[in-house]
Amino acid sequence: MEALERKNYMAEVTADPGFEEGRFTHDLLRTANKAMLEEIAIYGERETEYREYIELWVHEIKAPIASAILIANNYPSDATDKMLAEVERIGDLVEQTLFYARSNSVAQDFLVRETSLAAVVNPALRRNARAFIERRIHLEVEDLDLQVFTDTKWASFVVQQVLANAIAYTPTEDASIRILGSPAGQSVVLTIADNGCGILASELSRVFDRGFTGSNGRRNVAATGLGLYLVRKLADRIGLGASISSVVGEGTTVTIVFPVMAQSLPSASLTES
Repeated sequence: MEALERKNYMAEVTADPGFEEGRFTHDLLRTANKAMLEEIAIYGERETEYREYIELWVHEIKAPIASAILIANNYPSDATDKMLAEVERIGDLVEQTLFYARSNSVAQDFLVRETSLAAVVNPALRRNARAFIERRIHLEVEDLDLQVFTDTKWASFVVQQVLANAIAYTPTEDASIRILGSPAGQSVVLTIADNGCGILASELSRVFDRGFTGSNGRRNVAATGLGLYLVRKLADRIGLGASISSVVGEGTTVTIVFPVMAQSLPSASLTES
């Protein structure tokens, strides 16, 4: 039993006993195991159907969101500018929903190739351009001309979630975010640092937990506790490292580590679990 990775296969790998009571018990175990596997398969099918529905819903709702953005851009005014900001926020949440739904099946839509760090970071910067301008955030971007091996789409989403968090907790005055790439042996390190309110030391170990918002999130009604959870989960799935450090009153720094060789990616990150 201790040697088995899948304990439910115990009855299958046990030889048929040579006495009647043993054979009777062995048959019961195999029957119970078969029934449990069938039950698990049913739940697996339901989970797949639900994920496929969410993906279909996301694709369907993207059309009216895109139309609303186009209309707001064609009729600029103070009212439509405010509406546009909210519609873009809805778009971000819809995209988060899609990536959350796909987070357990990354291998089906994962393509590793050599790319620049800039190709990963720039889409996230463009997506947050309005927020940078409206909040007058001083943005510093340095040394993104480094080559890494990753899936650009998934990695860019990870960066987007970190940036969204950094923007949400920057101060109302003199806000700044610094994005820096640096080589480190067989990897490239991307750091995203803000000068926001910071995170309590007692909460730092839980920020990657699903649904955890902490004391800062409780003051921010828009906090969902999913952003950093997805950062850690997807980073693990696509072979990136993710860590965080923070000082209350000074700011927070998130570090993402990218491999610079395809061989550096763990094979487990490319398989579904």
